[in-house]
Amino acid sequence: MKKYLINLIFIILCVLLNSEESDVTFKYGLIGKQSATNDSLFLFAEDDQLIIGNEVKLNLEYQKGKYLYVLYLTSDSEFQLLFSSISQQDLAEENEIFTSLPWMKIEEKKQTGKLFIISALKQLQNLEKNIKNYSNAKGKNKAKFFKKILNEISNYHIGVTETNSENFVKRLEKPIIGGVTFRNSDKFNIDLPFLIEQKLTHECKGVKIAVVEIKLF
Repeated sequence: MKKYLINLIFIILCVLLNSEESDVTFKYGLIGKQSATNDSLFLFAEDDQLIIGNEVKLNLEYQKGKYLYVLYLTSDSEFQLLFSSISQQDLAEENEIFTSLPWMKIEEKKQTGKLFIISALKQLQNLEKNIKNYSNAKGKNKAKFFKKILNEISNYHIGVTETNSENFVKRLEKPIIGGVTFRNSDKFNIDLPFLIEQKLTHECKGVKIAVVEIKLF
């Protein structure tokens, strides 16, 4: 009986360890800007009303050793690969990598624009291949690879942020600053406009892969 319990405990520990190793987590924050001055920055939420001329930028903090992709589906139903990162193993002490995408100007909003953020334990070779083929294709072939990209994303079991997303995406209780370490934080006001640019507001979790879809407008 004692031997049986020891074996059972060992199996449970192995399952838990494997589960932790296969977990994928990333944080993100979408920052809006109403004009060219930094004092007009705001934290974007899906119920915000973006208008033509606004700018948005995406902040990301993901696990070292994981893969990360950011796709933008424009209002003209065109896919653009905004960011991709292979597995990174550097000498930094931190286990997370912070990156920020360039400002993107909202020039029109006839339809719904979407961002897809995908982080994965392993390289998504099919997705990369379809994106490459899509970029080089024209006409019917381009439409074919467009559908393949959508199917790939659908197969990742998207958690759309406004519905049925509790198991995938959560809003952080309080926005945090990405890529910044404060040793005397009491001397700083973390709500200063220049720091809003680096804020993270949401966390997405998944097993082997984590995906979030953000509607811009």
